[in-house]
Amino acid sequence: MVISMMEIRTDTLINVVRLRRSIRTYIDRPIPEDVLQDLGDTIQAAAAAWNITNARIIIVRNRSDVKRLRRAVFSGLAGKINPWILTTRAQAFIAACGYPSSSASRDDRALYLAHASMLMEVVVLAAAEHGLGTCWLGGFGEDAVRRALSLRDDLRVVAVSPLGYPTERIQAESGQYMRENRVSLRRKEIDELVTMVEGT
Repeated sequence: MVISMMEIRTDTLINVVRLRRSIRTYIDRPIPEDVLQDLGDTIQAAAAAWNITNARIIIVRNRSDVKRLRRAVFSGLAGKINPWILTTRAQAFIAACGYPSSSASRDDRALYLAHASMLMEVVVLAAAEHGLGTCWLGGFGEDAVRRALSLRDDLRVVAVSPLGYPTERIQAESGQYMRENRVSLRRKEIDELVTMVEGT
């Protein structure tokens, strides 16, 4: 059975995690207000380190702002790795941001990166549950993105993603199919990726 990703409403977190993939082609279909509201509610309810959310998720959906942000993402050397972003038909963008100046650090680890990443993963999974596609972008022109979003000086952009209904069609016959066929060929073997420490 071949079904569109946008037609799938998963019923468990495990299925959502297995379903979500980086989507680079979208259809020109608006995202309903109630779906956007649900994404916002889910972000608000998400866990945070020490119960302090030192991050901000920005969802851009105004057409002119989306167009400006597409160009901003592509700017700079880092942004050139995603040329498809210039022509994407995604109806919105997500930007995960953090506050370095007010964030705790542990040794050389700036925890605002963890805060922003935690929220980004939450919204990416929530979007997949609603049949929306995303593509977590680490390569983007941060200075131009910051200008496009009119961000304060103390806010850094950690990740950006388009948000919209995908054109890709997937086969979702079973969890077994998803594990065997939709996982990147570059994935490591499980024993290279997961270490189980056995108790005594």
